[in-house]
Amino acid sequence: MAISTSLRRAPFSVLAALVATAAISAATFAAEEKGWENKVNTSVAPTAEGKKFTREELKQGILGFFTAGDPKRLAAILPQDFVLRLSPTLPYGGEHRGPEGFMNMLKGTIALFESFKTQADPILDAGDYMILPIRITAKSKIGREMKIENLWLFKVSDGRLVSATIYADSGASLAATGYLKEDAQMRWPER
Repeated sequence: MAISTSLRRAPFSVLAALVATAAISAATFAAEEKGWENKVNTSVAPTAEGKKFTREELKQGILGFFTAGDPKRLAAILPQDFVLRLSPTLPYGGEHRGPEGFMNMLKGTIALFESFKTQADPILDAGDYMILPIRITAKSKIGREMKIENLWLFKVSDGRLVSATIYADSGASLAATGYLKEDAQMRWPER
């Protein structure tokens, strides 16, 4: 099942409805209730350049980050031309490329928080896309607590993760970290 171009720019509520009604593949992992803390090792892992992975290997790499707290498991399956997009209004937002870009985004994120835990729902396998809803509970370094839901939309092609777009509650993240900007325009990442 391919996701249309119009859904790529849809608000979170539309994407959440898609997630709620999407068919889950028989091989979907049940995510554990573990989270990763801001003490993770974010040195860059070896790249997956030229490698093709099975759907299960891709799911294991993604969930290895979110449920086992090991970002290197996700970085290890990212090719150099992988593009990660998130709201440019966030201090760590914008486009990040390859495994190094992913790790740099992670460093930027965890640098703002005293604690940061994720809980992943099962991955929804939708053909050209893998959809991962997550819940985040965090406490910023300025003492503000945050509970939000994110949606990671991974584009998959020929056994590779091509890109991911993070649909997040930017306002809650900015408020929790004290980074609200007067001129911030909340918008979806550009394609």
